[in-house]
Amino acid sequence: MSNNPSKFVLGSKNLSKNFRVGTEILRVLDSVDLKLEESSSLSIQGDSGCGKTTLLNLLARLETADDGFIYWGDRKIKADQKPHAKESRWRSLHVGVVYQSYYLIPELTVLENVMMSVKLAGLPFGIYEERALSLLKDMGVERKSQQIPSKLSGGERQRVAIARALVNRPRVILADEPTGNLDERTGGEVMELLLHSCWKEQSSLVLVTHNPNFAKATNMVSVLKDGNLMYV
Repeated sequence: MSNNPSKFVLGSKNLSKNFRVGTEILRVLDSVDLKLEESSSLSIQGDSGCGKTTLLNLLARLETADDGFIYWGDRKIKADQKPHAKESRWRSLHVGVVYQSYYLIPELTVLENVMMSVKLAGLPFGIYEERALSLLKDMGVERKSQQIPSKLSGGERQRVAIARALVNRPRVILADEPTGNLDERTGGEVMELLLHSCWKEQSSLVLVTHNPNFAKATNMVSVLKDGNLMYV
């Protein structure tokens, strides 16, 4: 990856993924190379169905690839191997994910949803509960900490999801169309919060977005087309 691999927090090498459609093999990702430095941001644009979400899922090790390697900092992972038990904890400490559909647990309160990441990572609850409340305050939803997600607006839910992604101090945030379910004004507010929070927490960001203005707000801009990631 580099003569100074510690400078990079996330990467891929020759990352490839195929899907079978009937009798045909569809090449979704074709030897994708990606390098993300500390405290930097990368946006990925592309047509619907081109493989952007698949790429994020591979980088987060939520799916397996057909070939290639993934790098979480200095950790090199063979991308075609199924994740092992230790990886869930590595992921929770190194990678935070923000989805378009929030994926908050409906039976849990806002604070409990954020703290679920802490629980999965096996981190001390006392210390991190204080941090969770601080993040919710930064997101403007601290007063909603004891409410359940159904009582929140879409923008508020996404603010909670961002706090959940950041609570373990991950080195990387992967955000998959985080404003896709929001109106333009709310989406702009949430995006500003996401970018500012990543800067404040010194977390690098990979942002999948259809919005060219949001894409321009990142340090690097790329387009995924025909399985290839091209920097523009």
